[in-house]
Amino acid sequence: MKRISDKASWRLFVVLPIVIFAAGMIVMVTISMTRNVDLVAENYYERELKYQQEIDLKSNSADLDNSIRVEGGLGTATIICGKPELLDGKSGEVILYRPSDASIDFKSAFLIDSEGKQVIKDAKLRRGLWKLKISLTGQGKSYSVEKSVFVE
Repeated sequence: MKRISDKASWRLFVVLPIVIFAAGMIVMVTISMTRNVDLVAENYYERELKYQQEIDLKSNSADLDNSIRVEGGLGTATIICGKPELLDGKSGEVILYRPSDASIDFKSAFLIDSEGKQVIKDAKLRRGLWKLKISLTGQGKSYSVEKSVFVE
């Protein structure tokens, strides 16, 4: 049997990986060039307008988001507003949803008392993590605040 010389095996170990890499790149470029990729949706401008509305909604809600906090209690969720004057002339609703069980989601009216508190108590409000989405309107603007609370 003939033995490959040391020089030939060294050349083989250098050239073979380069050839395999080049062949792989050629295959990948060929596959990439033959695929049809549409990056723009058909209703691109409508989606952009809706996205701009979301940006406006978040900028409207920045002060409100910082002043509202939610505390969980025994079968209750309490919304507390540190600056109740920010809520003057605004009305809306609170949507409570449970990430783990959509069947017990519910809505409640947003009714803050003179102290800036609202206690939400409902039979569906079980122990666990809840997400609250407070949607308000007033003075020609819309506001949205999202908070999480753990109910005991």
